[in-house]
Amino acid sequence: MPLPITLDDAKAQCRIPLTDTAENALLQSYVVVAGAAFEQLSKRSFDATGDEALTANELAIAGQWLRLLVAHLYENRQPVLADVRAVAVEVPQTLDFLMDLIRVPSL
Repeated sequence: MPLPITLDDAKAQCRIPLTDTAENALLQSYVVVAGAAFEQLSKRSFDATGDEALTANELAIAGQWLRLLVAHLYENRQPVLADVRAVAVEVPQTLDFLMDLIRVPSL
């Protein structure tokens, strides 16, 4: 199964006009990276079938997680960003929350 978001979804999340193609390659790479990160962190696969397949609700959650991560990667091109008060900004807690909803528990 393909990822539940497209390049156009990523552009919309990043507020980039669909007609602007200057960053398409970068955004597409972020979509691929986000998909791989999702599969590794959730221990789930977009290609799974049968009982292991993601449900429609899980795909919706995964899609939102992917959009948020792509936007985060696009806006913050360094791993940690320091603001004017020298406070470190990491991956948003929203991503952790959404991942916790569908991650396969570790034994």
